[in-house]
Amino acid sequence: MENANQSEPKNSVMPTGTVTLMFTDIEGSTTLWEELGKEVMLPVLETHNAILRQAKDNWFGYEIRSEGDAFFFAFQTASDAVQCAVEAQLALSQHAWPEAAGEIRVRIGIHTGDVSVLDRDYQGTPANLAKRITDAGHGGQILISATTQALVREQFPQPWFLDLGVYRLKNLHHSEQIFQIASPELQREFPPLRTLDSLPNNLPAQLTSFIGREAEIRKIANLLGKEQVRLVTLTGPGGIGKTRLSIQVATDQLEHFPDGVWFIPLASLTDPMYVAAEIASVLAITLQPQIDPQRQVIDYLAQKRLLLVLDNFEHLPEAASFVNDLLLRAPSLRCLVTSRELLQVSGEQTFVVPPLSVPPDDADIETLSQYDSVKLFIERAQAAQPGFSLSLQNATAISAVCRRLDGISLAIELAAARVRGMTAQQILDRLSQQFQQFGFLSTRSRDVPYRHRTLRATIDWSYQLLDADEQLLFAQLSVFSGGFFLEAAEQVCDVPDALELIFSLQDKSLLTAEEISEQIRYQMSEPLRAYATEKLDDSAKFEKAHAEYYLGIAQSCDQKLTGGEQSAALAEIALELENFRTAMDFTQMSEGKLFGELATALSEFFYIRGFLSEGIQHLRQAEHGLRTLKDNTLLLQVQYKLGRFYRVVGDNETARSLCTKSLQTARELGSKQDIANALNYLGIIARYQRNYEEAKGHFTESLQIARELGDKRSIALSLGNLGLIAQSQNAYDEAKSFHAESLQIARKLGDKRGIAYSLNFLGNITRHQGNYDEAKRLHAESLQIRKELEDKRGIAYSLSNLGNIASHQYDNAEAKRLYAESLEIHRELGDRWGIAISLNNLGKIAWYQRELNEAKERYTESLRIRAEIGNKQDIADSLHELGKLARSEENLEQAALFMLVAAHLYEQIKSASNKSAVNASIRRIQKEIGERRFKQLKEQAERMPLDRVIDLALV
Repeated sequence: MENANQSEPKNSVMPTGTVTLMFTDIEGSTTLWEELGKEVMLPVLETHNAILRQAKDNWFGYEIRSEGDAFFFAFQTASDAVQCAVEAQLALSQHAWPEAAGEIRVRIGIHTGDVSVLDRDYQGTPANLAKRITDAGHGGQILISATTQALVREQFPQPWFLDLGVYRLKNLHHSEQIFQIASPELQREFPPLRTLDSLPNNLPAQLTSFIGREAEIRKIANLLGKEQVRLVTLTGPGGIGKTRLSIQVATDQLEHFPDGVWFIPLASLTDPMYVAAEIASVLAITLQPQIDPQRQVIDYLAQKRLLLVLDNFEHLPEAASFVNDLLLRAPSLRCLVTSRELLQVSGEQTFVVPPLSVPPDDADIETLSQYDSVKLFIERAQAAQPGFSLSLQNATAISAVCRRLDGISLAIELAAARVRGMTAQQILDRLSQQFQQFGFLSTRSRDVPYRHRTLRATIDWSYQLLDADEQLLFAQLSVFSGGFFLEAAEQVCDVPDALELIFSLQDKSLLTAEEISEQIRYQMSEPLRAYATEKLDDSAKFEKAHAEYYLGIAQSCDQKLTGGEQSAALAEIALELENFRTAMDFTQMSEGKLFGELATALSEFFYIRGFLSEGIQHLRQAEHGLRTLKDNTLLLQVQYKLGRFYRVVGDNETARSLCTKSLQTARELGSKQDIANALNYLGIIARYQRNYEEAKGHFTESLQIARELGDKRSIALSLGNLGLIAQSQNAYDEAKSFHAESLQIARKLGDKRGIAYSLNFLGNITRHQGNYDEAKRLHAESLQIRKELEDKRGIAYSLSNLGNIASHQYDNAEAKRLYAESLEIHRELGDRWGIAISLNNLGKIAWYQRELNEAKERYTESLRIRAEIGNKQDIADSLHELGKLARSEENLEQAALFMLVAAHLYEQIKSASNKSAVNASIRRIQKEIGERRFKQLKEQAERMPLDRVIDLALV
């Protein structure tokens, strides 16, 4: 492109005011230096530098600085910057680079804004934004901010600008719209931008910028980069900035962990047992009832390359052994922990987070802004009072405040918020007075760090600055755990104008806010919450109000779990889970009925999300308390819900006892809805115990009551259960009729889970009847719904069922792919029963393809799991398959033994269809080995303990 002003001299004046900033760097330069060495790279770098500087000079740019292969340029006009970037990219792409180096690809980012100059460098948001836009790009790409695009869009053809969308960028507390320069001569197609949105993570969006600590970030990153360092613990007193530093380090590490960087908040947890569940919740691991949650999390992470940020660990020391086990079993896992105390486990690398740097008392105004504590004070003060700036009048006072607060981040932020109504000198005077008044007497404990006492004094001082209503609300908000929405505060707290007071507390840095689901959610840091709790009078009143409010939320969400709002309801309960747990901690001690209502309302969530141990614990406590209160109406509901949990974890006798008591009480009270529910649960227990006639009787009576009540969901549930009974007895047409009617009702209700289950059952029946195309359609629809609900366990079973269809259609390659995908999900979830099914299915495919070694490996691994679980039908299925495999290997006696034991097991559990299949195989073997030897093997099979047979099969 021709430059009309090339005869003009270079720009030698640093632009000020509104300036367009450009960052550039070579993509993959570190790798190039390592692979090519300085002999190749030094000449390459010299040429690269010359090209960029020539383009900068041609378009009146000013070089702020260069570092390695990166440049920072400034332009007085946005159009000059864009022209420079295009010219540079064209020159770089057209240059004949050494063959060993290949094409040198440079990424360029541009942003326009009002800049502040310090020590001949730009400070503040514009420079940070320009750099982060650059970091998001790829070699050969030019990215510009929406601000720059608005300035130049009329000066260039519209096709030049590709709107790439809105992204979250590192270190920024707002999202930014990004455009790509798409000049016809430039490359147009690139991979997705490298932003927080494109890399797997759940790092919290930060509403304020991160100040300083560059040296600390580098040191921690270096530690995490060492192969032998698996655990880094950031330690230091409360308020020092451990959490914010950990998030910043984690953000910078995103590209190094392909399986993601995951922030696990622990501050609200009250029991070490919840740590595994919290990790599982963040990573969307569906916990299975019969397996230890810690083991499931460990198994899921075993092959993952990810970073866990475990925040606020100090009050959960018993969970340190779990972290140690995680690191031992997951070799590619790294953990970054924030804690006031060390975990004291092997291999722990400690990093003591220092306070922010503070200026000496003789620092002049020119050097003051080099200190991070002063930078933080100024930026937070500007947020509280736009137009605030460092000046000769306030420099000495600001410096003194930062020293007085000893560089503690939270204390400085609290102090800076006061500039809305006080000068820096007044803040210093007031701070000195309060320190003199309170001294360091907020705690006398010798094990509390000095700076922690200073923080407490600062919080106390900040509290004293609040007016009476602000103090009341601040204390009352301490009842919330894990955050709250405005409506919750207005319902629970007892102050006038809660909305305005919340805004005021936010302005004074006592509350933080973030947008969630198009609402603003407020949060109080744990040090502040602990302090506020001490100031709360009549705490029981507000804790009860809090519990009653969240009971309403729980009951509302519980109702939604039966209809079309299931996903939203699950998400809402998960968001408020810490508030629910706090409410239950309070109510179980003093409000038995309220506790029972909470346990009942939350039981479905605990069941769906796999928090079975927690669900059982709460329901057991509720049952004990309600029996004492003799509240039979609620007690019977708790009993059949608790029975459901016990059935899932395999304690069928306890489950049957609880549901029987519940049914008896429901009949005495004449509560038809509860009678129907209890009957359904008793029927499910009987079906799992293979008492099909008993189960059918319970389901039939439940259906009759549900029809009388007009309860559509209970009708659908009973129909589905009757369909399963018919299916178990090979009455496929009858089963199909039940499931079809259940499906019709579920569709009318918008019950996605019910729809997916009915489709799944219908698909299985249709496959048994030989209509594979229709079965495939049904399972595909079920799979789609389960994907919408993010029901991983359901997805895995749908994939397995689709694999069954492919196998019946002799498409072994497709079946193997589907079974393998199902197995991978089951392994992620720690679903051992599902793992065994998938392994057995993969064994069948290998057997069909005559890959006998692989078949044996799959079958034996499946049998080993099934033997641990103890389900006789599954064990028999595995022995039958291993018997067929032994026959293929011409080991007829072993084949006969395995099949005879399988037949005996089928006889015990009355599995007619399975018994018929294995007996057919036995008859064929009987003819081959002769009557006499067969009789001896049969006697041996009858005498041999099942454990011994399994051991033989696993050899």
